[in-house]
Amino acid sequence: MITILHFKSYIFAYGIGSVPFLTSFFSTIQHHLDPKKERYSLVLNELFMGRLQWQKADAATEEVKEIREELKRFAANQAVSDIENPNKPLPKEVRTEAANLAEAFVNEDNENLFDNLLAALKDGMKYERDIEIVNL
Repeated sequence: MITILHFKSYIFAYGIGSVPFLTSFFSTIQHHLDPKKERYSLVLNELFMGRLQWQKADAATEEVKEIREELKRFAANQAVSDIENPNKPLPKEVRTEAANLAEAFVNEDNENLFDNLLAALKDGMKYERDIEIVNL
């Protein structure tokens, strides 16, 4: 059985996809933009661990927007499967034929992970609720 993850805040949940797909998303960001996890620490440290406090959602939103813009400079076939296991094959959900890396992470409902993450962050700020990565 495949675990399907979601970004969740309050009563709202936005689809991500499988654990390997989310791992690839974070690994790609870390590999290409922030190997030491310092520049985008809210996304790569706190959110990656499963929870981001709602009070940090505004700053995390800026990180996500900047990450999205930065990843547009890379070809989609430069996605990284797993930063800790670089020889692991890419999850099938990663769209290596996309225009760039910012467009390569689209879930099975054809929703871009950046859009879903930004929506969850917005809900977190609006309802003053933490943003979580959950299995629903």
